[in-house]
Amino acid sequence: MVELNYRKEQDGLLYPMLETGSQSSEDLETLGRYAKRAQDYLLEKDKSRYSLLLRTGKLQGLLRQIEAEAWELHDKIVESYVKTKVAERNINPADTMEMTKLRNEAAMIAQETVMQEVICKPR
Repeated sequence: MVELNYRKEQDGLLYPMLETGSQSSEDLETLGRYAKRAQDYLLEKDKSRYSLLLRTGKLQGLLRQIEAEAWELHDKIVESYVKTKVAERNINPADTMEMTKLRNEAAMIAQETVMQEVICKPR
């Protein structure tokens, strides 16, 4: 249960002192790809928690944390995959087309993994 503080006004009534988040819609619009996916996922799967985080001003902080964690994992997966496949397939790193294809492959794998391991992770 949430504890509320009250202030007494001149009319003798007690009014609750409510805190609202200081984030604006512009702050949420500047989020990156993974933060937006996390926001959509949270809104779809746990609307009450989304509303609570939004009202208390903690939503943006959580989404920024998810964004950082997601990109860190994404970069690790891409680099590891590229390094492994270059050696396996004997790809010349100077071959731009092959490296682009390989990086796109790695990015798709990384996106799927990040969705499962970071975005959809219960918090």
